[in-house]
Amino acid sequence: MKLPNLNSAPQRLASNFLRNLTFCFFIVLTNNSKAQASFNITHTLCAGNTVSVIALSGTLTANAYTWTSANSGPFFSSPNASVCDIYFPAPGVYTINLGITGGATTSTSSETVAVFPLPVLTLTSSASPICVNDGATLTASGAVSYSWNPLGGLYFLSNLHDAAYVTPPVTTGYTVTGTSSMGCQSSAAFTITVDPSPNLVISANTTTICEGSYATLTGLGASNYTWTSTTFSAPVAQTTVSAGPGNYTLVGANGNCKDTIAITINLVPNLIINVTSSRLTICKDDGDSIVPVILNATGATSYTWEPYQPGRMTYSIGPSTGVSPSLSTQYTVTGGTGFCSGRSVIAVQIITCTGLEEKASQNSLSVFPNPAQDRLFIRSSFQGIATLKVMNLTGELVLQVGKEMNGELQSISIQDLPAGIYLISFEAKGQTPHLVRVIKQ
Repeated sequence: MKLPNLNSAPQRLASNFLRNLTFCFFIVLTNNSKAQASFNITHTLCAGNTVSVIALSGTLTANAYTWTSANSGPFFSSPNASVCDIYFPAPGVYTINLGITGGATTSTSSETVAVFPLPVLTLTSSASPICVNDGATLTASGAVSYSWNPLGGLYFLSNLHDAAYVTPPVTTGYTVTGTSSMGCQSSAAFTITVDPSPNLVISANTTTICEGSYATLTGLGASNYTWTSTTFSAPVAQTTVSAGPGNYTLVGANGNCKDTIAITINLVPNLIINVTSSRLTICKDDGDSIVPVILNATGATSYTWEPYQPGRMTYSIGPSTGVSPSLSTQYTVTGGTGFCSGRSVIAVQIITCTGLEEKASQNSLSVFPNPAQDRLFIRSSFQGIATLKVMNLTGELVLQVGKEMNGELQSISIQDLPAGIYLISFEAKGQTPHLVRVIKQ
């Protein structure tokens, strides 16, 4: 467009106004466009996320910033700074506002953010605790896809990976992360406790007992123990029990893991204690009591002798002892093996004998020679039938003969007897037995 000739003063004034108005118009348009406040932000988030935003002021010289929201919920870390972190703890739709002040000018900008909820994830197990070599099924729900940690040892039961079979050897924690249809994620965890299987053992101080004795049974290898037996009226929940003859079953448990073991306690007869003596008699008045009678017991592992008389018994404990009683005495030996015992009795008699010749109120007895080799000669004032018994020092009868005593000299053969000391017993009806000690060479 061609402008008219503006030579007059009014025309020149009008022309200058228009020129100035046009210049101001362009200046205002340009300044307003560059001073517009703005910021960039992600418009879709998941609950619990934090975003960092930066205020843009264009050509406006900013000296103050204000970050606000039209909704309650977002948390601004620096609401009056150019850079601010915004935390969205809960799902919803939020309007974020930015205000920038530069001198007398204030510019604002707003953006809308949609915050999606996190999936509500659950993780359950079909069993816990479990035993070694046992398994359990872990099941996740609340999302559309899942990832697991640790992944090793998992056997997935579906293509969705929402269920897995596990056989952990030890107590293990599992974590599953689920993703919703909006791409939001959350996690859930479950720890499967693995109880060790019992390695059950029964410790018994013996498996054979005698009547009246008891064995001690102790369970090992578990945390809790329960005993059952036909000898018990009810199960016994304790580690150690006393057991008579019978069958016993032990159940040991570590948590829910159990093991079973059995044992039999057998009944055996009481011990038979055999006792022997170096001789059964002691002659008094001739020094014979000075030589102890040796008592020996067999059939057990430990022995106790009674009655114990200091000075007249060498040992009260052990398989052998020597006794020198002043009166005829009966000795009892008790033998044991720790669980069984037995007794035996032996008597040592004190008799009157005077070596080669023994006197009595009713008759006299002579035995010679002494020592002898093949034959003994006997003379007695007794008239009638008499019995002559030859015994060794243990009391065993080794020879017995009957003789008609009429004042004549009688003899008996001892040539077949081993060398040693023997007692000759002269016995007749109505007479006190006479004992004579002889030596066979």
